[in-house]
Amino acid sequence: MNTWIKLGLSLTLSAYTVFTFAGPTIGTTYSITEKDALSEIEDRAASVNWEDALSSERGSWSASKTVSIPFTQEKRTRTVIPWYTLSRSIPNPKGGILYPAGYKFNPLDHIKLPQRIIAFHSSQAEAVAPLLRPTDFLLGTGDVFESMEKLGRQVYVLSPHTADRLQIKAVPSLVTQTGNKLKIIEQPIGEEK
Repeated sequence: MNTWIKLGLSLTLSAYTVFTFAGPTIGTTYSITEKDALSEIEDRAASVNWEDALSSERGSWSASKTVSIPFTQEKRTRTVIPWYTLSRSIPNPKGGILYPAGYKFNPLDHIKLPQRIIAFHSSQAEAVAPLLRPTDFLLGTGDVFESMEKLGRQVYVLSPHTADRLQIKAVPSLVTQTGNKLKIIEQPIGEEK
């Protein structure tokens, strides 16, 4: 019996020593050989010639590709319903289907636009400037960088998808919400190229 006690104490002391000094590591461990992600980003950023990259023609940047929309020729006001059709089903938390693919609805039945949306060409920026409110969301065609410089505020690229969703057919256009419809006002303004 005395031998069993000695063996038990010995095993307990061994386990205590391993966990105390080596930590609770189980199995084989390996050191990390990959570089830190931040170090990789810094290395790649250091290898880029930023002078050349930023001095290239900014109109050639893929992020600045805007849709080509004609200028407004006459004042026109129209309303549209921005129907949306789900491309895939939306599941519910229990595994069933909340909304099936193909379900068509009007998002404006559920939300309200928080601001006006104004779409314009860069050549119209100075003419549009006096009409802008601080909360307006600006969408640009042409050179959006030029528009930002002229207006001193953010102008987002009017992509083909956005123009289609908002049904913007000419610039400048003012888009607001009226009930559950979009009201679009197209009106000629300023010097147009």
